[in-house]
Amino acid sequence: MIDHINPTFKTLALIAGTIALGFTYRWELNVAVIILAYLCLLTSKHAKLRNVLLITIPMIFISVSYFFTAWLFPSSAEVANTAAHIIVNPAVTNGINLGTRLSAFASIGVAYGMTTDKDELIASFIQQGRMPMSMGYAILTALNLTNLIHQEYKQSQLAFQVRNMKSRWFDTKALFTMLIRMTRWADQLALAMEAKGFSEDRTMKLKVNVHWYDYLFLIGFPSSIIVAGILL
Repeated sequence: MIDHINPTFKTLALIAGTIALGFTYRWELNVAVIILAYLCLLTSKHAKLRNVLLITIPMIFISVSYFFTAWLFPSSAEVANTAAHIIVNPAVTNGINLGTRLSAFASIGVAYGMTTDKDELIASFIQQGRMPMSMGYAILTALNLTNLIHQEYKQSQLAFQVRNMKSRWFDTKALFTMLIRMTRWADQLALAMEAKGFSEDRTMKLKVNVHWYDYLFLIGFPSSIIVAGILL
C-alpha cells in the first residue's frame, strides 16, 4: 500500500501529519495512527517482520515507562485538561495519552524508515524535489559506503596487528589510516565517474513517477489528523 506512494510526497505528508499530531492530545487519535502505521509495515515489501519486532519491543517499554510516569506523577495542568473530556481517573487517562503519544510519533518514523527505499527516495528528491544531482549522489554514496567504511577500519586495525603494533578497540591511528584510504578511494571514484560521463546532464535509469494517489495521500493524511483532532 504505502510502497507505491512517491517518496517525496510521502516525506511531506508524514512531516505535515506529525506536526498536526503534535497539536493534539487524544489517545484515541494516537492509537489510530499506531494501527495505521503498523498496517503499512505489515503490508510493505520493504519492512521485515524481525526488524519491526526488534524496534517495537523497546518502543513498548519506553511507552509503558512514560505511562507510569504520567500516571503517578501528573502535572496539574495536564490532569485538568484531561478531566474535561472523561469521567474516569484523569491521571490514568493522562498516562495513556502520553504513552500512546510517544508510540504514535515513533510509529510514524518507523513506518517511514522501513517502507522507503533509499534509491527511490534520492531519485524522487532529484526528480520531484529539485535536489541538485551532485547532492543527491553524495548522500546516496554516503549511505552505500557505510559497510565499506567499517571494512576499511577493520583492515587498518589488521595492518597494525600484522606489524606487531597494539590496536585498541577505538584506535586513532587505525582511524587516521582509514580516513586517508577512504579519501584516496573517493578521489578515484570521482575521477572514474567523471571519465564515464556522470555529469549534471545525464539521464537517470530509475524513474519515479507521480500519480493521483500521491496527491491524495499528501493532502489526506495530515487533513484526517487535523479533522480527527477537532472532532475528538
